Amino acid sequence: MTAPPPPTPKHLIRSHSTQVNVIYISDDNERIYSGDLSGNLVVTSTRSLRAIASWKAHSEGLLGVQEWEEKLITDNKLHVWDAVREPSRTLGGSAALPGLQPPALCYSLDVNALNYCRFSLLPIPADARTEERHALLAVPNLVESAYVRIRLDLSFWADIWTLPGKQRLHAAIGKGGQGAPASDGRGVPNARGIIMSMHLSSVAHPHATGRARLRLLCGYENGSVTMWDYTREEREVSIEGMGWESLWTVRLHVESVMAMTVSPDGSYALSVSADHLIGRYNIAEAESSTDPKEACSVFRTKHPGNGSVAIKDDGRVCAVGGWDGRIRLYSTKSFKALGTLTYHKKNCQCLAFAHSRARPCCALSPEQPIISGEEEDDDDEMTEHEKQERTRWLVSGGQDSRTPLQCYSWTLQTGLNASCYRWLDSYIESAAVAKKRHQPVHCDRHPDPTILIGPSSHNAKRFAAGAARGRTAQMVCPASTAALPEGACITVLTDRSNRPKVCLLSFSSPRRDSFSAGLAVTAPCWIGTLTMSFYSQSLKTSAIILDLPPTLYVAGAPVEGELELDYQLLLDDDIDRIIVGLEGTIHTKNRTGAQMENFKIGTNDFLRKAITLWVRGHSSPPQGDHILRIPFSLPLPDDAPPSFGFESYMNVAYVHYAVEVTGVRTGTFAIDRTIKVPVLVVSPDPLGAALRAELKLGWQGDWGRIKAEEKIRKIPWGEYATVKMELLVPHLDTFPLFTPIPYSIVLTTISAPTKRKGLAQPAKDIFPAVPRSPSEIDFELRRHVDLQTPYFPSNPEEHVADLIPKAHAPIPPVDVEISDYVWLPEEGKVDRGCWMQEATFNSSMILRFTPTFLTEEIKIKYALHLRVDFPGIGNSLRIEFPINIGSGIEAPIFMDDSGSNPTTIDVPASYWDPSKWSTQ
Repeated sequence: MTAPPPPTPKHLIRSHSTQVNVIYISDDNERIYSGDLSGNLVVTSTRSLRAIASWKAHSEGLLGVQEWEEKLITDNKLHVWDAVREPSRTLGGSAALPGLQPPALCYSLDVNALNYCRFSLLPIPADARTEERHALLAVPNLVESAYVRIRLDLSFWADIWTLPGKQRLHAAIGKGGQGAPASDGRGVPNARGIIMSMHLSSVAHPHATGRARLRLLCGYENGSVTMWDYTREEREVSIEGMGWESLWTVRLHVESVMAMTVSPDGSYALSVSADHLIGRYNIAEAESSTDPKEACSVFRTKHPGNGSVAIKDDGRVCAVGGWDGRIRLYSTKSFKALGTLTYHKKNCQCLAFAHSRARPCCALSPEQPIISGEEEDDDDEMTEHEKQERTRWLVSGGQDSRTPLQCYSWTLQTGLNASCYRWLDSYIESAAVAKKRHQPVHCDRHPDPTILIGPSSHNAKRFAAGAARGRTAQMVCPASTAALPEGACITVLTDRSNRPKVCLLSFSSPRRDSFSAGLAVTAPCWIGTLTMSFYSQSLKTSAIILDLPPTLYVAGAPVEGELELDYQLLLDDDIDRIIVGLEGTIHTKNRTGAQMENFKIGTNDFLRKAITLWVRGHSSPPQGDHILRIPFSLPLPDDAPPSFGFESYMNVAYVHYAVEVTGVRTGTFAIDRTIKVPVLVVSPDPLGAALRAELKLGWQGDWGRIKAEEKIRKIPWGEYATVKMELLVPHLDTFPLFTPIPYSIVLTTISAPTKRKGLAQPAKDIFPAVPRSPSEIDFELRRHVDLQTPYFPSNPEEHVADLIPKAHAPIPPVDVEISDYVWLPEEGKVDRGCWMQEATFNSSMILRFTPTFLTEEIKIKYALHLRVDFPGIGNSLRIEFPINIGSGIEAPIFMDDSGSNPTTIDVPASYWDPSKWSTQ
């Protein structure tokens, strides 16, 4: 049997625009720290999954972050900050959000990290602390020798400092008091190379009670790992590595150690490298063994290129992040593969497990003041079950600048109890008797909201468990195959051969109804095919009019409308009651072959809410009027995905929403009156709403710059010319809808070296000439759609819109500025050089498309594609810039599709025709 698909991330932290280098989870599991290549640090609450602090902590990329006492430590250059104060009401967002105040910087310490090795912190026990010494900090050595300054200050050794005293206790650990440094033949003054990873620890002194000896485990550039031990007990301070001895050195990798981590109990360490090996070092055994390599082991994977590793705090599970973006889970004892997480598309840079036993953390003490004086929202309170689920989180960061939270294990809950199975057995027994007598089955529905019909309670639970793990297909029966009361639907669970196994009856209302249907036994061990006793079809009637204003709804807000009922026509049409429902469906469909009419279909009816609005005999119109007006309100879930539509020859994907009004009629052959009206829904976006206001006033913030440069020539010989292109867009974490977003495109051409003929300007355009019209530039928005149809995933891409329309007068208009030619003489030559010219295109774009979203079935993301073609073969300059699109609204707005700036999102025409939904 094929393995189940990997789980999708529980949440994505979208606060970074560059690759995420470091992830840290606080000891109490309350905060996630993520740092990126630009030096930005974002603190995310695990309760609300929203940013509570965000600031530029360093001018270069972050390597490490860790909470310590009531402080926060970060490096490249090491900074010690005050603890992050969590506001009472957190806002989703990023560094651009107002109100997310950075903590105060307490002090700094120069270290030589070189974008490779992070610090290692060793807190000192309370009974051994002094005023200047609460913790020891191991960092790469800040070398001052002239030799190493020539070598770009590479860090071959390590230093140990005290905090908060900032005193260096030990310098150049690993140098060993050598004079001229040894060379490995490549000019590197140490055969081991630079330090790539380190871990500082202490062990009990073998001879003195109550004392401890320092140990430093280092992973090096040549693939080796060394354990250093400080043996000079009479001296507290050392220089040039004096007193530090190597207990053991083992080289398990053929490439550089890219990451190393030590188990929580300190018994073993794991390392990964650019090769396909995972090294395990049994620390105590290596120290006592005559051959330390015998105490270490190597696990050979099939996946070369690993850049990060983390160990769960129980020491039994580890996660390895690969350069292919995959996260692989292993048993630390046997290295048996436990699963693979596949969200990242590029290198997975860092990993962190949540803590199984969350410990109180002093980084946020109850006595500390907070930014807001209001009490904390009840929405952020967590149940014990939610806290337990949080302990199973795995957080990762990568080059795609996204930080997904993934649950690496899950608990199956079928929701069935003994009374449900007893009801099930009695139902099957009565159904069998009725089948023999050719009689309908009369049965009260079980009070539980879900009933499984299958061969037995054991098999029903087994197949339900398979469905929950993604091992069975789910197929919703058409309405014509079942006769059920209102609010009920049927789902058939099938095996991989598409054979029915379990029939699932779901009720959206708590009613107890009796229904009858003839049962057909399709297999000796399965009962569940319900034959129809009446039909239901959509039919609009003048007795019922649905008044639903054109509104762009927001998840978490209600869908509100009004019914106009012609009372006399209701009575004449024998309508017994009227039900109003709100439905939401995710539908995916993939063609399995270009010439085959064979599809893989997935359907998820994630939203089914219904209320009975009118019952015959319970309400009537006012005296002298025959029209009864009844308002209604149906809430949308907070996590409802936005409306979406995608159609191609090979793939179809939709997220549908509709309000359905059903007039239930009595009688055996009566036809229900049904009205279904599609509605549009988007996710709330408070960050985008704030950015919309700033954009309307004229963008005054930072700009993002994306550059491209190529050497081209018109014919296959001769000297090269140079073309450069730069795209400038506002530096936004999310691009809001319905708002002009300014941009600039700057093109620079530099001709091949030529002779100047004494003219101030060339008589004609020189190759390569800059574009002079917007129509010569291809600037478009593209959408990548990742479809997870059961057992047949696909990832098509589509062109969404031309941001510079190919029209004589594009809207919005594009301002073009073309500079004069500028002569660039060669050094020492006046009459020989190059001609340079620049063209600038300024305009704005307005987005009206489904915002970026992620579900288990559909994942969409957007990118700006910019291309300019020059004469010659292959002379194209391209830029691709991924963007995140948000709705930019927090509450429902009136949907207006007229005027120059319509406030509606573009969906295919079939979205507005519910009759086609079942055939898509």
